[in-house]
Amino acid sequence: MTADRIALTFAVLALTTLAPTGCAAPAPPHRRDPVAPEVLRLEPCSLPGLDRPVRCGSLAVLEDRARGRGRTIALNVVVIPARGARRAPDPVFVIAGGPGQGAATPPVAPYVARELAAVNETRDLVLVDQRGTGRSNSLACDLGTGVRAALSGGPLAPENGSRLAECRRALERRADLRLYTTPLAMDDLDEVRAALGYDRINLFGASYGSRAALVYMRQHPERVRSVVLRAVAPMGYNIPVDGAISAQQALDRLLADCAAEAGCAAAYPRLGDALRDVPARLGAAPVPVQVPDGAAKELVDVRITGDLFAAMVYVALLSAEYSRQLPFIVHRAHAGDFTPFVRFAVPVSQASYGLVSWGMYLSVVCAEDVPRITPERMAAVKGTFLAAAVPAIVRACADWPRGALPSGYHDPVASAAPTLLLSGELDPANAPRWGEEALRYLPNGRHVVLPGTAHGPSFPGCAGALVAQFIDAGSAAALDPGCVQALQALRRPPFHVPMNDNAGRG
Repeated sequence: MTADRIALTFAVLALTTLAPTGCAAPAPPHRRDPVAPEVLRLEPCSLPGLDRPVRCGSLAVLEDRARGRGRTIALNVVVIPARGARRAPDPVFVIAGGPGQGAATPPVAPYVARELAAVNETRDLVLVDQRGTGRSNSLACDLGTGVRAALSGGPLAPENGSRLAECRRALERRADLRLYTTPLAMDDLDEVRAALGYDRINLFGASYGSRAALVYMRQHPERVRSVVLRAVAPMGYNIPVDGAISAQQALDRLLADCAAEAGCAAAYPRLGDALRDVPARLGAAPVPVQVPDGAAKELVDVRITGDLFAAMVYVALLSAEYSRQLPFIVHRAHAGDFTPFVRFAVPVSQASYGLVSWGMYLSVVCAEDVPRITPERMAAVKGTFLAAAVPAIVRACADWPRGALPSGYHDPVASAAPTLLLSGELDPANAPRWGEEALRYLPNGRHVVLPGTAHGPSFPGCAGALVAQFIDAGSAAALDPGCVQALQALRRPPFHVPMNDNAGRG
């Protein structure tokens, strides 16, 4: 499972008490050429979690591209050189997910290096912290430290409401929050390409990164050699609304799969009831627990709320390996035992805490997604286990400065660039139907659905080799059919049923 989607969970489940308003900045024209062409000088460096030298540098770009002057942003750039003797001239530019993740920042950069190891044999990997993330003028919010902060639900949770306003005021002293949208970031990316001297590039974008890659394809088509999209979010995909609907569909699929598996059905015969009852009970009366805080080396008091429980259900659905534990966790929580829940939630939350730049998340979602949430779309999320999340995000965007978008921004991206699309059959965020939707406008594309796979891992089985083959050929026409068939034979792992767990039987 990708760490960016774990962290995004807490944004999707945000709760605030604001009302939607906002003022949009003028839609900026896109600049096809770098504002100030220059060579990006790279120096040897190292990254935690990566066992070999890389090259690092920064490139100053204008925050306000349309105005053509004013404040600049130093974009953090990491290049992982090709390993082999044969080095192709066209690198792979990696666009991180979230929104709010920086591609050049640990732990994302080492993860990408491992996932794209086969590609990296012959091609440089170029990782850029998108404006507002990582070390590129990060729009991060200060939420405190320790496990209690990690489990708090982010700056949009009710208890953190004042922190959201504080975060906005602090960020506005050094950033125009209207100017951190995807189209501007993709023009930044092209400046990096030009400054590094590459003529054409290959793109890899996952989750929100797939939206950003599509935007780059539209704004700079002559620079694109090939594209890999994983967990596809086309221009019509709405992060809060379609995320909530897809999550409920994935949960319904899990319930059906458990009922069809003899051991799971016998151990957890009332799983659906438990999944409804536990969050409702916690919503009425949160359960206090003590959890270990590794940094403080002590036990701290935390309340398990209905929102936190729903967040962890969503996190579990992001990975088939995690989701196999979900029936057991829910079953024990329904019986009043939250120990399995805590054992799952604490390490996952601590590992993901701080990975999302909340200000950048809001600058993207408040401009690109929330304005398209109609009453009809709002009604579509009622009855989902994330039902409270969508109106909460709408309210959170009320006081967040809203950038404007180019005309036709949400129109489908049509491109002749060779494109490989990969979707997880069980993905609770970016279901395969979204890959099919994007494919309609990509005549040289190929969509491979990965059975038994959720949002992650990115490349199960031989998928990494398939991606390397596709990029090497620059075409999806001759993908290895044996590998595709092997991927299509993947299955969801069996559900966890402890042998001594007799309480749920009968």
